[in-house]
Amino acid sequence: MKKLILHIGLERTGTTSIQKTLKKNCPTLEKNGFAYIACENYNSTDLAYVFGTNRNFDFAERFGISGRKIENKIKEILEEYTNSILHFSRLSSIKTLIMSSEHFSSRVTAIGDINLFKEFLDRFCLDVEIILVTRDQDEIISSLYSVAMVAGHSIDYLAFCKLIANDQRYCPHENIIEKWSAVFANRITVLKYGENSTKSFLNKIGLSELNLIEIVDNASLGPKKIRILRIINRLFPNYKSWSEARRKSSIGNALRKIVLWI
Repeated sequence: MKKLILHIGLERTGTTSIQKTLKKNCPTLEKNGFAYIACENYNSTDLAYVFGTNRNFDFAERFGISGRKIENKIKEILEEYTNSILHFSRLSSIKTLIMSSEHFSSRVTAIGDINLFKEFLDRFCLDVEIILVTRDQDEIISSLYSVAMVAGHSIDYLAFCKLIANDQRYCPHENIIEKWSAVFANRITVLKYGENSTKSFLNKIGLSELNLIEIVDNASLGPKKIRILRIINRLFPNYKSWSEARRKSSIGNALRKIVLWI
């Protein structure tokens, strides 16, 4: 039976650096019995959206589609992952599969949807181990706010803090751990976010001896840029509200890109 290491987040805990490192080192991983499955660029966010509790919103926001187009996109994504998992499962040299997306924890939030995801994985008779990286809740909220500013939200910081503190996608992480542990029979390992979460993750899954090329993705913003983005977003918001999917704001998007570039 192949083993699957499923890295589910949390958001803002160095997940992108982990994912880009795994993607960059795919040939080395496969030579050593590991296969990193990332059908969407460098992670598995698209698969997380398929089983997401609010999938209609997520598909509208991410792909700009609705109705039957979502159904067709879901079939396409499931087929792609099925083919990829089956491909590596047939290779005797591959012992361990790895998938990663912070959106497994932030999008697949209902017990029923986590169960559906498990049923999908059970089709391949995989021995699944869940890995979750935690971080201080205040730090996560602050980091998520910078992401919201980059995306084009116009919400102020205090309102954002109250919103996130009551949002089951992000807080409290103890509830997230409890739900995934219940579905996957306590097959969950919790790591603490630190100075080098990538090294901790690689060490945990047995890859620390391979001398992999590490990719550091530093997406943090300084307070000055956040203030500028907040002003731009008030004038050219990219969202009508926190709960409504993306709408186009060409001027705002152009200005936000300039702020991130300088």
